[in-house]
Amino acid sequence: MILFLYGNDSYRLQTRVQFLKEAFQAKYDERGHNIDELDGTQCTSDDIRRVTRSRGLFSKKRFIVMQHVWDLSKETQEMLVLEWEKIDADTILCIVAEHPPRKDHFLFERLLKSNKVERYDELTPSQLRTFIRQKVTEWNSVIDEESVNILATSIGNNLWRLHFELKKITAYTKNIHADDVRQFINEPLDENIFHLTDALSARD
Repeated sequence: MILFLYGNDSYRLQTRVQFLKEAFQAKYDERGHNIDELDGTQCTSDDIRRVTRSRGLFSKKRFIVMQHVWDLSKETQEMLVLEWEKIDADTILCIVAEHPPRKDHFLFERLLKSNKVERYDELTPSQLRTFIRQKVTEWNSVIDEESVNILATSIGNNLWRLHFELKKITAYTKNIHADDVRQFINEPLDENIFHLTDALSARD
């Protein structure tokens, strides 16, 4: 089975990969012996063959994550296509990538025909606010709308930074107000941005 996860939102991409790995481990491979990772910036054709053709330890099921696929040479990309056609039903190959160099890229076109395709682009303003609220709730905290606005407009779609800033803020207080956020966010804020964000959110 081939899974293709792609897009410019690296935070949600990697969060999804981690979720899938943990779900696989919980169901099939408690010790994680049958989970492998390949990095396109470093691996060779031989590395790919070795991992995709090896058999699972203690279980037939295997989970392979392939990152940075566009960094593979063209020859290795072509070989990868041939290899995944030989993968048995007990192996899950999860290919993770940002958007391709071009839409007509031959490997991208093949990957779009994978068994399952998931796309992760940057969040819209309203989705970004929802993300902030969900994270705060996840960490057993509450946040007012002014604080949501400050975070959304000063940090934007840098979800990695949002994650870590929210983690710090929720460790500091479980009832988040604007003054709390400003203690952690140092960027100068333009109040006019709030009105622009409100207008964009109303159209989402």
